[in-house]
Amino acid sequence: MARYLITLDSGVHADNVAAQAAITASGAAVIKSYAFSLTFEIESTVEQLAAISGVTESIEKNTPTTVSVQELNQNHLTNLAASSVIGEAPLGYTPQNAGAGGHVYLVDTGLYAEHEQFVGRTINNLYSNFGSDFSDNAGHGTAVASVIVGNTQGVSKDATLHNVKLFDTGTGNITLGEIIDALDEVLAHHLGSNPSQVKVVCLPWVTPQNNFLDNKITEMNSSNLIVVAAAGNDGVDVNTVSPAGVNVVLTVGSYNQDYAVTSFTNVPWTDPTTPYNNNYGAALDIFALGVNVSCAAKTATDAYGVISGTSISAGLVAGAAVQWATKLPGKTSSELKDIILQEGHLKGASAITFDADSAISTANVNRSVLTVSLANQVTLGNLPSGRILNAQLGQTTTKDLELNLVDGTDFGILNFAPLPQWASLDLSTGILTVNTETIDPSLAPGVYLFGIKGTVSDKTVVEEYSIGLYNTSVSELEGATQYYYDEDTNSYDEVVSYQVAPFSITKF
Repeated sequence: MARYLITLDSGVHADNVAAQAAITASGAAVIKSYAFSLTFEIESTVEQLAAISGVTESIEKNTPTTVSVQELNQNHLTNLAASSVIGEAPLGYTPQNAGAGGHVYLVDTGLYAEHEQFVGRTINNLYSNFGSDFSDNAGHGTAVASVIVGNTQGVSKDATLHNVKLFDTGTGNITLGEIIDALDEVLAHHLGSNPSQVKVVCLPWVTPQNNFLDNKITEMNSSNLIVVAAAGNDGVDVNTVSPAGVNVVLTVGSYNQDYAVTSFTNVPWTDPTTPYNNNYGAALDIFALGVNVSCAAKTATDAYGVISGTSISAGLVAGAAVQWATKLPGKTSSELKDIILQEGHLKGASAITFDADSAISTANVNRSVLTVSLANQVTLGNLPSGRILNAQLGQTTTKDLELNLVDGTDFGILNFAPLPQWASLDLSTGILTVNTETIDPSLAPGVYLFGIKGTVSDKTVVEEYSIGLYNTSVSELEGATQYYYDEDTNSYDEVVSYQVAPFSITKF
């Protein structure tokens, strides 16, 4: 007899009751029913497992795997000076939104809750793989948590951080069953506490790629959770590790203080000669600062250290994702991901370079960097960059872009990012009209980008939006190719590369 984790086919079994009946009919015993769909821990023989109808995947619960994060260098720093703009004095970070009412699950090495960065913060000890021990012996969880909700270092300090202690060391062995148990606790808590509210899950670690694990992370992401994963620090193909290689999650790479993407960042491929057309939704989605970032250390209540690696980059992205989730409560997790990536695309600058030792084929990198709004930042309107409309082929529809027509002037469409031929925008009202009744059907499915500009409070502001065009089902747009309309050639150019810019949250 052995313990297995199994998932059953919903097309074969109507619900958990029917699935458990099929399990027991084989002679196996149900040990645990998970929050994951039709997923169970069972005890059975190999023959009993084979006799269960409709099993789509299974693993032995005690299958060993390795996990790795990165080490913390102990230096006493009191702010994110390491994140300052080169050559400038540290700047204060004053966000428009500090994540009040938001939630982030940090699955890591625990938390040194007594640190001054967490005094007065809302911390919930949700689950520990070590009984009642939620403390942090490795220091990694404390470091990442401090850039998410820390008093002076946190991107979303007013959010609730749910402490999920899965590991006790930075690098070591664990079973896949232990990982699934921890993630199931996260999903169950989310589903049991306002599941319509988008929440964020930060997974700042990697383990060798596993399909069972990846499928569970995909399910979490589809349950109105934004899953943020570290790309990993070995300079290898990101698709060889979990959870970073899961395409639907926000996988984060690192750049240094000179804005060079680090050679340690795992990437979607390691051979520069390999053709790889990368768009939004690729295995590596976004970049953030990941070298010498100041953070809380576990050695004393006022101790600080510096950390380098994609884990700390993932923490910064997770914190800002909470901001977006609370700023735009009506958006789904997938819509918010699209907004985060598209904001980073347009607002990026060409300052980012690639490490000379990197094996990345830079022409095909998904170049986006996380951006957040500062307190004094003006906006073009109420809609952020990102997907604003999905239109079915053969239909006509309209959308109000909610432009700031009271304070804004000189609105216009960007010459290098014009509207597609089948769309028009009334700049006096902000009403976008999309008429796809007579267009070439080969244009669907596809996502079409355009940009607008305007002047607000004497500042020029630019936003980039996109329109999804589909044939019969909006699901066709999952992973669809993105295009710009080229007025000179009267054709649509595929988007295969973006600009990368410094992450605005790191200006301290």
